[in-house]
Amino acid sequence: MIATILSFVISLILLAGLLGYRIIRLRSGEIMVEEHHDIRSFIPKHINLGQAKKTVLKYGKQYGHETILSAIRAWFRTIFFLKKQKEIIVPKIKSLIPKRHREIKRPAVVSEFLQNVTEYKAKLKKISDKIKEEEAKNI
Repeated sequence: MIATILSFVISLILLAGLLGYRIIRLRSGEIMVEEHHDIRSFIPKHINLGQAKKTVLKYGKQYGHETILSAIRAWFRTIFFLKKQKEIIVPKIKSLIPKRHREIKRPAVVSEFLQNVTEYKAKLKKISDKIKEEEAKNI
């Protein structure tokens, strides 16, 4: 997730840099702005657009369906492969982690102040419980 966001931000920064560079070159007069754009001027005269459209639609329908099916198959194969690898790898990882927490060395007392506060809270709770019991008996 972080890698995706990071790559998106980097691409936005690069895009802004490219646009800024282009604007600087336009203002300095190095690049001339074309006011007339015609898509047919870019296509060679010997290419028939009608025939190209028919061909693209024909192969698009044929191979588009196969592409989608291949993508779905690859998705499910990947999921199955990952599940299988998970069954193999998880026990190995669990065997590396100690079963008992006693094996991990921890300090006996984290802080004397926190320990004193905890003991004081426990004493106050006992006293308040005794007071509640006495009030319940008196009523």
